[in-house]
Amino acid sequence: MKTQSVRTISSLAKMVAFLMLAVGLVTNTAMAQSKPGPTVSPGGHYAGVESSPGTLEPSTGIRYGNTLVLNNFAKSETRHLTISLDYATAQFVPNNFIVTGGSWSLVVFRDGAYFGTLYGNVASGNVLVQEGNNSEPGDLTQVTQVNLQGLGGLGEFEGKKAIYLGGSCDVTTDLRKGQAEGIANFNF
Repeated sequence: MKTQSVRTISSLAKMVAFLMLAVGLVTNTAMAQSKPGPTVSPGGHYAGVESSPGTLEPSTGIRYGNTLVLNNFAKSETRHLTISLDYATAQFVPNNFIVTGGSWSLVVFRDGAYFGTLYGNVASGNVLVQEGNNSEPGDLTQVTQVNLQGLGGLGEFEGKKAIYLGGSCDVTTDLRKGQAEGIANFNF
């Protein structure tokens, strides 16, 4: 009889240990899923305009406030991206400029309703001005490649840690027409 009691207690102890382990695993999994982590947004095609060429400061050689306003219209989501950047001449490389700063914001609408806004600084990048592919005189394009550092968000993005926010953008602008288009990717 003692042997049977010991076996029953031993079996019960194993069952309790197993249940505790199972509950612990479920709790840890649920906690890990609720933590705000990075979500990679699929890259999208953006089109828009260069709303301002910016202002050149002759004494420093820095152009301030070159602004691009771009839109992405997907089936259930609309995104409006604004990038304002400052850049300076890259020494010894004609028509190549180094991004020195700036800011950006991304306003997102889902199913026709406001979802949220992300915003941050332009962390780095470069701007290359080159003759366009057309043979027309004065045909210039500007290729802008920037890395976007997130600082915060509003709406559904509020409370996301800045380390998870950011992105990159590669845009070509026809400087005669002011039209811009390219690809942007975001993490949020």
